[in-house]
Parts: sequence; structure tokens; C-alpha cells
Amino acid sequence: MVTRRAPAPTGLPALTDEDSMAIVSGEEASRWNHPEHEKNLYPYRRQFGLLVLLLLLTVFLAVSLLPSAERRSCHVAMPRVISHRGFDSSSSDRVASIGTIEGLIRAGVRSFDVDLYWTLDANAGLFIGHPPSLIALWGLTLPLSGIPLASLKAQPGVTLLPLEALLAHMKLSLESVDQVSLELKETEHPLWQEQLRQLYRQITVSGLAHKLAIVAGTSEQAAIHKREQLRAGTHVALLGLVRDIDAPHRRLDGSLFANLSGVYDEGLSHGVTYDGWSVSAKLLDAQLVSGAGGKPVSLWVVDDEQTLQSASDNYVESIITNKPLWARETLASWRERAGC
Repeated sequence: MVTRRAPAPTGLPALTDEDSMAIVSGEEASRWNHPEHEKNLYPYRRQFGLLVLLLLLTVFLAVSLLPSAERRSCHVAMPRVISHRGFDSSSSDRVASIGTIEGLIRAGVRSFDVDLYWTLDANAGLFIGHPPSLIALWGLTLPLSGIPLASLKAQPGVTLLPLEALLAHMKLSLESVDQVSLELKETEHPLWQEQLRQLYRQITVSGLAHKLAIVAGTSEQAAIHKREQLRAGTHVALLGLVRDIDAPHRRLDGSLFANLSGVYDEGLSHGVTYDGWSVSAKLLDAQLVSGAGGKPVSLWVVDDEQTLQSASDNYVESIITNKPLWARETLASWRERAGC
């Protein structure tokens, strides 16, 4: 059956198919724009908006719960891990040895920070270790500089690591070691400068000056280091040591801070230019690195996640830790979780 369109009223033009479609479309649009229809759609629009808002809040919360170190740009390097004293305190080791140092090198630790001491025998050489810790560990009653080497070796449980042995091992592992920083203890001892001279003679003979750094506790000590380096015909990087117990600078709230620019200027007054800094973790704040004059900052001692995260957040170049394996694993996990 064919439906015929009714003729247009007299005097009016006939409707075309396009006109009919336009009328239908207009009616349809009028129906969709009707206030009642708008009212029906409102709950759906509100639910959709709430869903989008909830999704955005979920993403923001997930990101904010990540340690801030994980949110760092992958183009910014994590702190370099430096082994404090040449062994990992999480293990059963309590003194450094070639074995502990080699084990850390195999695990990827490439830098070390160690102390030096000497015995009563003036020409016996220098040894690796932190004197107060070793005295307590070995149950000694005299300072190490007051005990003959033979007597020290006879003590039960005593193992010694000569500096000479460490330097020889470094030569064998040259490509696996970035830097070893050395601090000669007992700076008030009458023989300290003589032992310092012996230290620079060993460094010069070893040919490893470029792989070493020297930690100086004061500008006066740094000036003595500088003179002895000139005497020995060598150059070793000098790191300014800034300890919290020595920091004379306090903010209005009483908190300590490291005035590195002031320490640098003091060094210049003694003819010394520091090549970097070794700073107590208790002095870490947002201004530490910016006030370092472009010199690298090493932070010690970093043995907990909060301090490690703070060091990373504040772009510290390296951290000195008693737990280097833990520090490396933690930093690696942060990078992995950040998708780096």
C-alpha cells in the first residue's frame, strides 16, 4: 500500500522530504531539551562527575603515598653509597679486612670511608679502623698509639688491616673503586703530623692519589694537609668535615645548621680550597646542598630509611652508611617502583 502525502494547503508550497526531516529533528531536539528530560539526566551527570573526581583522588593518593625519593625524576641520580669503615654492620663483621672490602666491591659498593690509626712503633705503618670502636671491641685500656704492634697482634680476636694492604688491593680493583676517603685520627697527638707525612709518602708511592680523598676536621688541619701534600709532591682531594657537635651556627629556633660557605671562607683564609664536604646527617636541611658552593656533599651516618629518603630528597651527592648493602637495595627498589 502506498501512502500519499496530503496536498499542501492552497497558497503554501509543498513540503519536501528534507523539510519533513527537519521538522522531525526539531521535535526530537525539543523533546531532549525539555526541562523534564534535563531533570532525569541530572543524577547520571552527577554520578559521572563524582566517578571522575574519585578516580583523580585515587591517583593522587597513590602517588602521594610513595616515598618522595620514588617520585624523583629518573634523570636525577640517586645518592652514591659509601661504606663506612669498610664492612657491613648487618653482617657478623666488626672490623674491616680485605675480605669484607672485596665482598662489598662484588656487591656493587664502589666507595669507602675509613679511619687510620698507628701503634706505638713509630715506623710500623698505618692501619685501617676507628680507634674508639676497636678499643671497645678488643677490650683495650690504652689508646692504640700507646700499644706496641707485637702486643696488639697478641691480643685475642685482634685482626689488623694495614693501609699498605688496602692500597695494594685497590690497584688490583682499580676499575671497581670510585673513591676511598681517609681520616687520620688522634689529631692532638704529638706524632700526628709525622704520621701524616708518612701517609702522604705511601700515597705518592702507590700512585692512587686520584682515587683517594682526605677528611680534614678543621681549617688548621686542612692547611697542614696541604703543606704535607706539597712536600710529598702529590695532590689529594680535601673534604671539609662538619660535625654536629662542632657546629656553632644555630637558627632562631635553636636548631643547628651547617654554614658551609662560612667554613669554605675560613679555609681560604688558611690557603685551603676544599674539594667537597663530609657532613653529619644531623645537619641535613633543604639549604645544605645549595650552600655547598657547588662542591659534592657526603652525608654521614645514614642507617635508616627516613634519613636516606631525606638525603635523596635534598639531592645529596653521596651517603656514608654502616649498612651499604641495605642502602643500595633500598635505593634500587625506589627506582624500580618509580619505573626508572
